Amino acid sequence: EIVTDPPDRLTAALADRYRIRRKLGEGGMASVYLAEDVRHERNVALKVLRPELAAVLGADRFLAEIKTTANLQHPHILPLFDSGEADGFLYYVMPWIEGETLRGRIEREGQLGVDEAVRIARDVADALDYAHRHDIIHRDIKPANILLHDGRPVVADFGIALAISAAGGGRMTETGLSLGTPHYMSPEQASADRDLTARSDVYSLGCVLYEMLAGQPPHTGPSAQNVLVRILTEDPRDVTELRRTVPPHVAAAVMKSIEKLPADRFDTARAFKDALEDPTFTHVVVPRGTIPSGAGPVTGSVRESWLSDTRSRVAVGMIAVLALVAVQAWVRGGSTEAVPQPPVRATLPLDPDLLWNWRNPRISADGSRMALMSEAGVMVRDAGQTDFQLLPGTEGAQWGEGPAFSPDGQWIAFVREGALYKAPLSGSSPLTLVREAGIVAEDPDWGDDGTIVFESSGSLWRVSETGGDAEKILTLEVGVAQNPDLLPGGVGVLFTGEPTSVALLDLSSGEWKRLVEEGVSPRYVPTGHILYVHPEGGLFALPFDLDALEATGDPVPVSDEIRTLASAAHYHVADNGTLIFGTGSDVTNRRRLLVLSPDGTVDSVRLAPQAIAPQPRFAPDGRRIAFNSGGGIRTDERQVYVYDLGSERLQQLTFEGGHRPVWSPDGAWIVFSSEGPGTDAEDLWMVASDGASLPRHILRLPADQHAYHWPADSSLLFGHQPDVFRVNPWADSAVAEPYLAAEYGEADAEVSADGRFAAYVSTETGGTEIFVRGYPDPLGKWRISESGGGGPAWSGDGRSLYYLGSDGESILRTGLQDGSSPAPLRTETAWSVPRLAGWDLDRSTGRALVLVDDEGSDLSGSVVWVVVNWFEELKRLTGAGR
Repeated sequence: EIVTDPPDRLTAALADRYRIRRKLGEGGMASVYLAEDVRHERNVALKVLRPELAAVLGADRFLAEIKTTANLQHPHILPLFDSGEADGFLYYVMPWIEGETLRGRIEREGQLGVDEAVRIARDVADALDYAHRHDIIHRDIKPANILLHDGRPVVADFGIALAISAAGGGRMTETGLSLGTPHYMSPEQASADRDLTARSDVYSLGCVLYEMLAGQPPHTGPSAQNVLVRILTEDPRDVTELRRTVPPHVAAAVMKSIEKLPADRFDTARAFKDALEDPTFTHVVVPRGTIPSGAGPVTGSVRESWLSDTRSRVAVGMIAVLALVAVQAWVRGGSTEAVPQPPVRATLPLDPDLLWNWRNPRISADGSRMALMSEAGVMVRDAGQTDFQLLPGTEGAQWGEGPAFSPDGQWIAFVREGALYKAPLSGSSPLTLVREAGIVAEDPDWGDDGTIVFESSGSLWRVSETGGDAEKILTLEVGVAQNPDLLPGGVGVLFTGEPTSVALLDLSSGEWKRLVEEGVSPRYVPTGHILYVHPEGGLFALPFDLDALEATGDPVPVSDEIRTLASAAHYHVADNGTLIFGTGSDVTNRRRLLVLSPDGTVDSVRLAPQAIAPQPRFAPDGRRIAFNSGGGIRTDERQVYVYDLGSERLQQLTFEGGHRPVWSPDGAWIVFSSEGPGTDAEDLWMVASDGASLPRHILRLPADQHAYHWPADSSLLFGHQPDVFRVNPWADSAVAEPYLAAEYGEADAEVSADGRFAAYVSTETGGTEIFVRGYPDPLGKWRISESGGGGPAWSGDGRSLYYLGSDGESILRTGLQDGSSPAPLRTETAWSVPRLAGWDLDRSTGRALVLVDDEGSDLSGSVVWVVVNWFEELKRLTGAGR
């Protein structure tokens, strides 16, 4: 029974032993009271477990477990005086310490002196080492559990978390409580691993020391779930970035103590203490996704030694100053007059939460503007700006395709759901250029002759920059043509042929020829060269006569830093000689799957981080999940898997390619997209979710089809160029019929549980917003989101609609009016998830399945390099201009 006035009952139940004076505070597991020990005439701290927690644990088991901590005797451990049960309450008693907690001290002062912070950490480490040698793990080290008595730390609640966990067994999730405070949880705690070691306490103490020095924990966020996700997926900033006066050996010890892998931390608290006392201690750190500005590509460094070497700091500082001058010149408009020789390079600052996985960098012809693709849409950095901004109207743009600047730098061409659009940099609504049946646009390039070339199903097409009918200009007899680049004056098109060769199409004759046997992503530059990247990496320059359309020499290697990604390379060069590129090799897209409960619990799906696509899906009963993994852009490089959350069994369902899985209403089947024989388009297929059948073909249309939702046995919703259609997946001759079709795009349709309404994403306002219409007939229309949204999902009762917010890390919940009009009411944030890559909702329990990027991923966009005045380097390496 949960009572409303526990102090009155406690007073009566404990009157013969303890006289309660006042309540001191309340935490996640217990309320704390100042009480008088009647028998010994002394003040004590009386802690009473929360009633709902006590109800799950049971008195006998908890009291039996807590006895194991009663014999701990250490000057920095607060001893246990007493424990028991009184009128349904579970309590334990500790000495009353006059003073304050470390939590109060930090809140009052912000940061502690370095010497004092280290001394406190050493004393706590000594206490932890003593307990660990007695086989007791604290499990809840945090500033609130460290009392300061005459300036010396005393650790409270030793073994209490262990006693609660051991007594509760597997039933702890029923309480909705977590053992440990989110900011100080080790990754293994955050992922609900019950087999914790001493290294977990070492991690928590490292977080406490980090906060004493920096004024904030290693991971922060607006909610507990947000913090837990960051602990599992992100690396903290080096403490010296927040406080430069921290000695190198202390910083090294702190960063080693909070390594994600337990094996990479100190194996004992004693070792942590010894490192804090050793001025020679160093810790090797391999920075992930960051390279010191001006230092060039590296695979790893000893950060402490790099920072401590005076000559390195001076050299890097000088390079950084030169780089700043160069980048400022680039931002002002690309002028190279003031650029120092030789060419200067620098990394561009990127918002890690928005641009953690970028692709396809582009620079306007004059070098004054830059664009790239992120999973949010087209990101643009204008002259004079310091950050990339999402270009309005490009939300939902195809991540791997485009963008392309107009010759004057005032427009961007991009692809969304197979249609080709152009959007003005002024921010007004985009215009449709190509939206035709049978055409799925990819890789646009905008020439100075007023035309745009693009790929569709392996052929090359051309359209006027003002729109109109698209013209097919090349179809290869064998293989596909991709990555087109229009030559100046529109005289020809460079492209990547199959297999990975650099080829040229003469637009006057219609003939094509191969220029280089092995190369991808060709680009012509005004120095008279064709640039391309070798499939195994490295940028090459081929001398080329634009008038004769002939190569005039042999290729010359000009950079070993640029790599390929799925038959393409991520670099671009402006006409003024500014080069932009991303370092690294093929994208591995290491991502994790997490399950978030409405009560704040975060459970890690026990799969190794891997290349998982953004559409994971709960089975209708919430017991299994389907996803596709594989890493490449081509569908034959991705396969569909099913994972059982209970048995932790992983089963591969497809073996010849498949992605975007969607469950049948009874969970017995899964629909997916895959290229079929004799076509480059992605068709709809279905396979038994237990793997007991071979895939069955459902539908073939001229362009790609992607399933959205299977609300009823004979009605499957899917997307096609870019409208929403329905099909009966069981029909022998399946026929698609439109559900939503308009001039603007519609996608991601999902039907409510009662079958009366469908939520979907629409671009009719210029951006992407969530709307609701009637179902099965699209009667009525209600706009749900006001400032952008995607990925809608209905609650089980149909009274709420969940969707992704425009910030890229919020899952919002909008309440809906009851009855026949699902008009929106109040909108609130259900979950905040950093580095969110995809999600789904379990209607039966209200849990969210979220896909998050693991910060250790080797991503194409991990680092963006800009080299100003690069043509000087190109001329030197090729001998041009001598």
